[in-house]
Amino acid sequence: KSHLRMMNKLRNGKFFDDYKSVFREWEDLNIIERVPEVELNNE
Repeated sequence: KSHLRMMNKLRNGKFFDDYKSVFREWEDLNIIERVPEVELNNE
């Protein structure tokens, strides 16, 4: 839930695209990786 609130705040402000770019760059540099859909649905 807190993630959704944060995303809404970012979208309403000017920072969403900046954060998106940073996360994409980190992913390209293998600093972070996407969580597989299967793991996202397991709670």
